[in-house]
Amino acid sequence: MSSEPDAVTITRPLAGVASEYEHVVRDVLSGEGSPLEVQFGTWVADDGHIQVVCRVEAPPADPFGLEMQWRWWSPLLDSPEGLREELGAAVSRRRSGRVPRDVDGVRPPASAGSL
Repeated sequence: MSSEPDAVTITRPLAGVASEYEHVVRDVLSGEGSPLEVQFGTWVADDGHIQVVCRVEAPPADPFGLEMQWRWWSPLLDSPEGLREELGAAVSRRRSGRVPRDVDGVRPPASAGSL
């Protein structure tokens, strides 16, 4: 178990199958550096079965920083496994698109010439 505080807050949990979906969210989002807020919603499909939608949101971004606030909405889901697949892909895209932070600020590429 990690000694880090839990960075995932679930503000609108699901009734019933909640623990399965919440476990997936906490597992997939483990290791994220910023606090994240998660909400679930339910929809009744045409055939009467319940589908789940999940929203994940990071706190507002620094207006002077290089990263934007991250928000993600799932498609309508039929299972926790579907959530794992969709959220896992979204987190992967988020991680690959992050701007590396440099202590001294942004530096031009090494190939940039002087004026």
